[in-house]
Amino acid sequence: MANTLNVYLHNRLTGKLIQNNNGRLTFSYNKEYLSSDNPLPISTSVPVSTEKFGHNITFAFFSGLLPEEGARKHITRALGISENNPFSLLKEIGGECAGAITLYPEDVNLIDENQFDIVSLTQTQLQETINNLNRKPLEGARLSLAGAQDKLAVKLLDNTVHLTRHNTPSSHIIKPMIKEFPSSIYNEFYCMQLAKQANIMVPDTKIMFANDLPFYIIERYDRTTNKKGELIRLHQEDFCQVLGIPPQHKYQREGGPSIAQCLEVIDKYSAQPALDKSKFLKIIIFNYIIGNADAHGKNFSFLYDAHKRKLTNAYDLLSTTVYPGLDIKMAMKIGGKYKPEDIRLKHWHSLVENTALARKNVEYELHSAATALPMLAKKLSDELNKTELQSEIYQEITAIINQRAKRLLSYL
Repeated sequence: MANTLNVYLHNRLTGKLIQNNNGRLTFSYNKEYLSSDNPLPISTSVPVSTEKFGHNITFAFFSGLLPEEGARKHITRALGISENNPFSLLKEIGGECAGAITLYPEDVNLIDENQFDIVSLTQTQLQETINNLNRKPLEGARLSLAGAQDKLAVKLLDNTVHLTRHNTPSSHIIKPMIKEFPSSIYNEFYCMQLAKQANIMVPDTKIMFANDLPFYIIERYDRTTNKKGELIRLHQEDFCQVLGIPPQHKYQREGGPSIAQCLEVIDKYSAQPALDKSKFLKIIIFNYIIGNADAHGKNFSFLYDAHKRKLTNAYDLLSTTVYPGLDIKMAMKIGGKYKPEDIRLKHWHSLVENTALARKNVEYELHSAATALPMLAKKLSDELNKTELQSEIYQEITAIINQRAKRLLSYL
């Protein structure tokens, strides 16, 4: 007997996700949706079609909506289900995913779920919720946040954190400090603020406090406000989903996207390919200089405006190199090299077209970043260390930036 979930896109019944007795997944669009005016695909890898999509492509897309690694273990343990069963997990937590996809069992009426409801948290309640994320990761909400880190989707109103219920969209994501990596929230906040100062577009970020507990909070790029002032979901998909690659293979050395594949995806599907390829390369250069070895295929996404796709603003920017226990090999090769110290100018040239103009442009971007970031990093570090957000990690990241920038300038 098959299990079925209704799949909604922008609250419209779009299709059905089915799991058979052997655990294999299929997806098919509803006939009514297919006959509607200019229907939107749930993914580039799952185009609007009358065909039934098989397990591999269905598994890759829908698994990409779910938490990974430690965060997934915490949720499945709390729910008492297998972490290897994406269908069961989506059945429980698919009500608030990345983008505009929501999933509900067939016997759930989405109209009943459209009870926009938020619950305000006191400082103490918020502190307890964050401290208990690994043991109580859901707090009664049906939400699914991709990624390996424990997170909490919330609505922020007048600097007060609220939990969302039923089908209420969240506006922000909270990330607590990672126990194994001291100052992780200050690390990401610093790198995101530095990117903003380097004219790389990023969502708004803050460090806030629940009593004396600091946490990182970021505005969701896949949410916006309509003319009525209502928060609505925006459709999005990461590059693993675009390419039909399951999240467990997100790193290039495990079969995940390469820089070349990401550029091909942008060239083929973006509504503004030249602008987005330039934006993408600037993020790659920035990640190299700050020492972010974790910039994999799920950290780059398309945001939909109707049928038009554009590269999202940068997110998940942090220095992994600052932590001695982590691998320094990058998630995606630069010119065939994983190790930062092996990269030379010819490897950067290989990322662009084999023309004098393209090579000159990448050299210009490298030189601009290598000259500007050390100064911006020191200035930002000095400023933050004069506030309640002071942290030694700023200077440690700045040292990495100085080293990487010096290396770049040596061969430019």
